[in-house]
Amino acid sequence: MGVKETYNSIAASWAQLKTKPLDFVINFLKHKKGKILFAGCGSARNSKYASDKGFRVIGFDFSLEMVKQARELDPRGEYFVADVRAIPIKNKAFNNAVCASTLHHLTPVNVVKALKELKRVANKSLISVWNHPTLKGEHLIKWGEHERYYFLYGHDEFLNLLKQVFKEFKEVKARDNFIFIT
Repeated sequence: MGVKETYNSIAASWAQLKTKPLDFVINFLKHKKGKILFAGCGSARNSKYASDKGFRVIGFDFSLEMVKQARELDPRGEYFVADVRAIPIKNKAFNNAVCASTLHHLTPVNVVKALKELKRVANKSLISVWNHPTLKGEHLIKWGEHERYYFLYGHDEFLNLLKQVFKEFKEVKARDNFIFIT
């Protein structure tokens, strides 16, 4: 089963478990306003927080079932199905974008494609990938009876991918994630 099919299968249980917005997303949104793009929005755990704070939220995910969960959880947001490697949005349509917990499901070549798309559609992006304490490279990680594909990056490995696309960015120190603001 592929990543999309897996997330379609686990969307309802994921939405029930993953409800709290990530602290680094909350911090990124401080002192910002207007509309914001959530790339790989999942079931809206982060984007609902933004909607609740008065942002105009546009979010997308490649999983139709995750988008359905997002629409149900956050009816104020606008959600649609799309792939982060080919975002159907015009150039620089957003001042800010959030791409949290998405890119670690992509191989390095596809991460570069996704980063180029984020750069194209947003002036500034918060980008995070999971920093697994021991695993690196390709892995299938269980979620109940399902397995989810991960490409777990080392710090320097992900940094090198980021440098292929962005000349300037800053790193935010965190324990469980590599977090960058472009």
